[in-house]
Amino acid sequence: MKGVSDIISGVILIVFVIVLGSILMTYSTGFLREETSGITNKTGEVIDCSASRAEVFDVYIDFSTNTSKIFIRNSGLVNEEIKSVLLKNKEFVEAPSLSAFPIYVPKGEIRSVSMNITEVLESCEDFGTVEVEMQCRTINFNKSPKC
Repeated sequence: MKGVSDIISGVILIVFVIVLGSILMTYSTGFLREETSGITNKTGEVIDCSASRAEVFDVYIDFSTNTSKIFIRNSGLVNEEIKSVLLKNKEFVEAPSLSAFPIYVPKGEIRSVSMNITEVLESCEDFGTVEVEMQCRTINFNKSPKC
């Protein structure tokens, strides 16, 4: 009789472990599925950014209309997007944009952004910098503008 109870206790222990294991598997499978659904593949974004290249190739300032036009060229291998543009004077006062963002820039094309320079620039000497935030990087223009 004593040997039979050892076998029964072993069987009960094995059944208990199997039931406990299946409960944990069911919970962990649902949990992992839920957690991994929010993870996205970032490889495409990294490749796109490595092929991204853009430049501010000219800044025109027209004091008669109190506007500035900033020309941005996408010379990269992928399409880009301009998220924001800041034109600052030497005292870091920012000119408001007259253009709506984001601006789509297909590869190989040029887009212009208009800025209101009223009370920001009174002469070409007041010009500080232009900062363009693109999808993948930020571009700075520190050269002299065309006035």
